[in-house]
Amino acid sequence: MNDENLVYDRQIRLWGAEAQTKIGATRALLCGIRGVNVEVCKNLVLAGVAVTLVDDAIMSNADLGTNFLAGADGVGENRAVATASGARQLGAFARVEAVAGGWEPRLVAGHDVVVLEGGDEAVVLEANNACRAQGVSFYHTRADAAGGLVFVDLGPTFEYRTEIGTGATARLSEPKSQRYCRFDDLPPVAELTRTPTSVIAASSHQLSYISAIMGGLLAQDVIKTIARKGQPICNFLVFDASTNAAVVHALLPAAENQ
Repeated sequence: MNDENLVYDRQIRLWGAEAQTKIGATRALLCGIRGVNVEVCKNLVLAGVAVTLVDDAIMSNADLGTNFLAGADGVGENRAVATASGARQLGAFARVEAVAGGWEPRLVAGHDVVVLEGGDEAVVLEANNACRAQGVSFYHTRADAAGGLVFVDLGPTFEYRTEIGTGATARLSEPKSQRYCRFDDLPPVAELTRTPTSVIAASSHQLSYISAIMGGLLAQDVIKTIARKGQPICNFLVFDASTNAAVVHALLPAAENQ
């Protein structure tokens, strides 16, 4: 067994060698390096995914509460560059690049998954459409002190398998598929991304535990998508910090629900 197989031995036993090969061949683009994407970055890098971090902001003291990869030494540096430096220390096989700039559609090329944290509606739509055009899986997330959400678009249809049974008798199901839609196909859903004015002042900052929960859930789903094992989120996940509950809603255009 080579060194890389030793590092990923637990995952190989969990997902299988074929799935780990897919994970190792995947490139993920993380745009907007705030609390959730910091957690996503950590989990994907540890799993063996190659990651590109993109952000045009400068690290500040306010980022230290959720960015454990950059640390105090990163304050004053570009947020993506500072985070990438810490992420490369996660393991000998960590593959992390940084782009000190904002979101651009051209960045999608060469990647298999895009995770966009934050951004206004125009940026979300542009990123989603760019991913659709290139057959790239798209995740959009945002989080604050009240909770967070994840929107997922894996293309018009996405095929996956689930595991039946446990232990030595476990086997994979026949292929299953589920439908997805673009963000701009869901006009009413845009309202879910808007925080009520009355609570903006209280929830405009991120909390580390919410970022950890959201990032863990999102990264786990990305791994499912890569391996095509297990049912991925379809297509909105909403986390409510007041109840500590994460609920998945299948929100498709009305014509698809009939």
